[in-house]
Amino acid sequence: MKGAMMILCAGILMLFASAPALGAGRGCTFKKTLKYKGSFFDVVSRRTHVCSIQVVEIVVRRRGRTFAAFKTDVDFLAHKAWTADLNNDGKPELIVASKDDGKNGRGTLDVYWLEGNIIKRAAIFKNEEGAGYLGRDSFRLDGRKIVRSFPVYRDGDSDNSPSGGTRILHYTFQDGRLELNGNKDEFATTAAVVTPEPLVLPAEPVPVPAEAYPTAAPDKPIILAKREPAPQ
Repeated sequence: MKGAMMILCAGILMLFASAPALGAGRGCTFKKTLKYKGSFFDVVSRRTHVCSIQVVEIVVRRRGRTFAAFKTDVDFLAHKAWTADLNNDGKPELIVASKDDGKNGRGTLDVYWLEGNIIKRAAIFKNEEGAGYLGRDSFRLDGRKIVRSFPVYRDGDSDNSPSGGTRILHYTFQDGRLELNGNKDEFATTAAVVTPEPLVLPAEPVPVPAEAYPTAAPDKPIILAKREPAPQ
């Protein structure tokens, strides 16, 4: 029995040793405190046994006391957070942008809000990025809108050389849902460089020797030929 337990323990140790240390060395924790009017939002994301599985904790504090709390396991890493009144109801929302632990860091975004002292959560839908999406998301706020952008890859593009421009998605938050409100692709434009034509200078006048011009003899006047009128 003892030998079987030792073999089992050794097998478990080998399993953990062989598991990839995802995200090692890239920062597997996130911590930030945000203030909106009289509320403080504490956001903490920390790794479990691997970086790719995180425990996210959201705490809302008012007047120095915990007003609401939320905790869950997720399979992505938080890396940015904001507070804003996204739906113009006079109450703050907490926005957390995250990415998975893959090579290109596919992005996601969650919005947390309060209903009484209960924290609710909504996330953007998956698989709405369109063709050519391979990650490298960037999120920002534009007023009450959430703007998401990422490079678009075409067939044959390498990881570091996407050639399909940038896709920009706009989200709004209303009635407890994040809604996609349009997207567009933008391409970098390069101004045409106009090369001026070379300036052509007139050629230097070639001197003509005086003997090339007819001259009258000193004692004879020059007689010009008389033009006859054209026949009527």
